[in-house]
Amino acid sequence: MRGKAEYLASKLTGPGYSCLHSFQPDAEKGERGIPSRLGFFHGTDDNISFVETRKLCERCVRDVVPEGYNVWSTFNQKSGGKQVEDAQSGQAGGRKWLDLPSSPDCYPPIFQAGKEGFTDGPAVSNSTGIGTTPVRVPMPQHPEAKSAWLWLKAEGKPFYIDQLHLTAKWRPTLEKYAEKDSMNAVKNGTLYVAPAMERKSDRGSVSKTAAKSLGTKRGDQRLLLVCLAYFVLDKIAF
Repeated sequence: MRGKAEYLASKLTGPGYSCLHSFQPDAEKGERGIPSRLGFFHGTDDNISFVETRKLCERCVRDVVPEGYNVWSTFNQKSGGKQVEDAQSGQAGGRKWLDLPSSPDCYPPIFQAGKEGFTDGPAVSNSTGIGTTPVRVPMPQHPEAKSAWLWLKAEGKPFYIDQLHLTAKWRPTLEKYAEKDSMNAVKNGTLYVAPAMERKSDRGSVSKTAAKSLGTKRGDQRLLLVCLAYFVLDKIAF
């Protein structure tokens, strides 16, 4: 099925798990509206694969990503906190924005595309040897991480998340790659939009204001009743 890892693997029969056209002189390179890495869901199991998109020519990119791709990234989020803001401004404090604190949850096992050992694609003969063991990458401790992943999974389309860069050990150059990929993906992909927490907050503020106003009205009513009682008693005594 197009858009799934099995179909992608069937295209990666060239050198180094690339397509057969990627090294042709006329193959389009550079900025193509896609990040340097994309993730693909498996259609036959719950695992995922990533591909380095430089290994695909423009024609194969359109073929394996027929309906675009989805995106969740923390780099361009104001909600990501000071760490992300520092990274954007180039301050040393944001140097490791990609290596966020980990949650107890992990993404599914991540394979390098072409090395999964699928039985229904030409890439099977290339799927043995070094690099066939999947990697487990923890989800970051971020309020959107779980809900974003559930959305990506439900959509089932190719996707970009910053954590695709963490299939190898963190190093400073990954920060730059991920920053560029994030900006590219956010601009050209379909971005995950979290449930509007600010609207909940606004509703909470409105509710508190209304409760305060109601309390004030009730207090005024009690005061009026007390004054009225004193007035009546005063008239009776007179």
